[in-house]
Amino acid sequence: MHDQPGSTVSVAERPAAQRWFVIGACLLLAAIVIALFPYKFHAPTWEDNDYVNLASGNTQQVRFFYLARIVHPLVVRAVSHVTGTDIPKAFWLVSCACLLGFVTLLGVELQQQRVRLLLLFAILVNPLTLEAYRNYYSHDLFHCLLLMIFFLVFRKSPWLSLPLIYLLYLTRESTALLVVVVAVLAWLAGRHWLCAATFLTGFAAWFTAARLIGRHAGNIHHLPMPVLYVLKVVYAVIYNIFGVLLWTNTTELTETPRWTYTFPGHFHLGAITAVGYCDFSLLRPVNTFVVLFASFGLLPIFGWIFRKHLFRHRNDLWIKVVLFYGLANFAVAPLLGTVIYRYILYAWPAFFLAIPIMCSSLPLSARRWTELAVLVLVASWTPVALQGWFGDVAGLIATAGVEVLLICVLLRYFRGAALEAVPAIRDDAPQA
Repeated sequence: MHDQPGSTVSVAERPAAQRWFVIGACLLLAAIVIALFPYKFHAPTWEDNDYVNLASGNTQQVRFFYLARIVHPLVVRAVSHVTGTDIPKAFWLVSCACLLGFVTLLGVELQQQRVRLLLLFAILVNPLTLEAYRNYYSHDLFHCLLLMIFFLVFRKSPWLSLPLIYLLYLTRESTALLVVVVAVLAWLAGRHWLCAATFLTGFAAWFTAARLIGRHAGNIHHLPMPVLYVLKVVYAVIYNIFGVLLWTNTTELTETPRWTYTFPGHFHLGAITAVGYCDFSLLRPVNTFVVLFASFGLLPIFGWIFRKHLFRHRNDLWIKVVLFYGLANFAVAPLLGTVIYRYILYAWPAFFLAIPIMCSSLPLSARRWTELAVLVLVASWTPVALQGWFGDVAGLIATAGVEVLLICVLLRYFRGAALEAVPAIRDDAPQA
């Protein structure tokens, strides 16, 4: 290939120039967010208090299931010590660094994988990332950055990435999903030693977490951890999918139950001796629908439309780990608790990284890619705009209606494109 007449930039230089443009744009974007939302102290919530206490060294005041999430608070504590700032501001400084790092690494990776620039920036300005930055006490954005580094290292050398699994687990225990995904995919790929090493790393992280938790008092329900996690999943499904809020005599709820049942005689489930029903709200399953399909701007629907084409051009272990780990988190988000809008962020690898990369080779016109970028942008910001204008209840209902309409538009314009892509993809497929 030759340059056009009068061109001063060679073909080889263009990707490098575009990469530097993306790096500059990502840093500028993060800087604008930090400038628009500078540090402003806000009192930590009941959950945030546990992270503040961990960073301050007050472990006796931390509830048992947060005791193993030590990596992020330890980094905050180090930043506080080095900079001489108080703990809350140190949390914010770490959040700023994580925003700069995550957005830049993600943007550069998408650019190098030839994802269209408009779609790239539609992904980078997603409100999930902004909300994670603003909630600076939480480890969510820190986990995103650490996980992004893990993926980049894993692509170069899966063996060198194993220590990062250990750190990720001690940031959030749901990293157990990553251990399972990497181990299973490694086994299926015939990399049995990598599978074994991944399980051993996960076991070491679990053992460390168990030791950290085991030194302190048990949970308020006085239940074995496996039983507690099963009941937590049941509770979350009933709440998020069926809209029913349940009660037990050990839950930390302010709502008064409308109906209760006390177990007979000496029967009990740990410390649970009574259960009850608080209320039903159709808004809870509606909220679950909105969070699942609006948070990533309809990219889950786009991935489903082109599901048959995902592995035609990319079938390596790295992209499979990124995709299936993200999809696993997407599937379990409604099962983990009632704050689904936070849990859904952990599905970002599938929709911010894997699906855009795996679909980047689709033979779609520039107009189609532009339409997709606009739909992603509109769908992801619709909940923020409508709930800000109309309030939580009316805004949620309006958002659900708009999202259904946008899904119909996406299906209408891209389902046909998926069928048209089949012969083009077959023509491009390597011959045996």
